[in-house]
Amino acid sequence: MALEAQAQQYRQRWGQFLPTDKEAPILDLGCGCGEFLFFLKKEGYRRLYGVDVSPQQIEVARQLGLSEARLEVDEALAYLQRSPGSFALINAQNLLEHFTRDELLQLLDAIVGSLAPGGTLLAVVPNAASLFGTRTRFWDITHELSFTPSSLLQVLTAVGLTRVRFLEYGPVVHGLKSAIRYLLWQLIRKGLQLYLLAEVAGDQFYIFTQDMRVVARKPGPI
Repeated sequence: MALEAQAQQYRQRWGQFLPTDKEAPILDLGCGCGEFLFFLKKEGYRRLYGVDVSPQQIEVARQLGLSEARLEVDEALAYLQRSPGSFALINAQNLLEHFTRDELLQLLDAIVGSLAPGGTLLAVVPNAASLFGTRTRFWDITHELSFTPSSLLQVLTAVGLTRVRFLEYGPVVHGLKSAIRYLLWQLIRKGLQLYLLAEVAGDQFYIFTQDMRVVARKPGPI
């Protein structure tokens, strides 16, 4: 049941950015226990790949019945460097913040290299622009970085990604309680937006959640 609920939330957050072709090859980078791959399987995608450094988490992912997925234990960078131009979409949720600045640029270069022309990168990262951004930044002792939309835009465009979008990772509606949370969050973010308007006459990015979603594309035909 937890996986089904997670899949529903993934659908609301990411469904519009998935390839229309169900045969499109998709990589879940740092796939953990396979929750996102489970969601992709439910959506009908058949060419699924997952890589993680943890053998224990890969074993849990295998136990989800992901017969469509090719799961490997490996470092993200090494895996990407063996897979040039291979994927229509790469998912990297809660991953980029675990690398130092120099390592991040090398990893993003490898991600771009592994995307097919017109391919998409999806990511979730800690949002340093959030009022409680340090909470997520220091949630895990292995976090090396946090980002603002502006700083992440700099590195994504530096490695050649385009059409970069930043979206909040706030509550999604899937019942009465979540609907109330969603409405409360909309009121809170309006107040935060007014604060920025008063202090600095606005901002290019109104992303207030502790985590933020990122969508970017490699140039080329889609």
